[in-house]
Amino acid sequence: MKSKIYIGRDQKNDKVFLDLNKEKIYSILLAGLSGSGKSIFHFSLYHQLLQQNTPVELGFVFFDMTKVDFAKFPYPAYLYKPIIKSLDEALDCFEELGKESKLRCQGKVDRRRSILIHIEECDLMYYDRKRFEQAWIDIASGKDKNNIYVVFSSSRCCPEVFTRTILNNVDLKILFSPGGSGFDKSLYDECSLYLFSKRFKNTPREWQRVLMTDQREILCQGYSEEEVKEVKSIF
Repeated sequence: MKSKIYIGRDQKNDKVFLDLNKEKIYSILLAGLSGSGKSIFHFSLYHQLLQQNTPVELGFVFFDMTKVDFAKFPYPAYLYKPIIKSLDEALDCFEELGKESKLRCQGKVDRRRSILIHIEECDLMYYDRKRFEQAWIDIASGKDKNNIYVVFSSSRCCPEVFTRTILNNVDLKILFSPGGSGFDKSLYDECSLYLFSKRFKNTPREWQRVLMTDQREILCQGYSEEEVKEVKSIF
């Protein structure tokens, strides 16, 4: 999968790019309150991947527990599975993808088509944490061979959702701030220290996204109005 992604502008107003493959980013957590920019980010990410890859090269699996973000996904040819809104179906499918991951790693099934799994909100974790974590581990353990990517987005960024099992098997963590003059940064202290590091407490107020991999930490500004309009017009 071709995967060079524009993620926004840093504090110096320079454009920032990530190459998921080169930086070995196969799993991403999006954490932040409703309205903080998670949807704009993942739609921008997916639009860029759609531009770079054909339906033969990339297929999406959406677990849309909110029944909002992907209810009218406009590119059906790119769906690896029909959009799933039922908890039972989503958990069963996640486990099946965990099994497929093992088969892909063993060379028993074709792995040339990339799979990107999007998990919207934390319902699956609360529904059956043990099964959810096991499926996550099954996929994460083969990440360098299975050609499967996972994005987990939730407005509940707490230890009950982003557990240590999940955090120990994730490549990129992104914390979103709603910004604005009324934003109380202290509300994020517990979450930020849990997901990131104490350095977060010293970041400037202009940040809108903090991105952390094992190699680096990136601060990004909020998207411009033009960028937001462009993404919304596509989806």
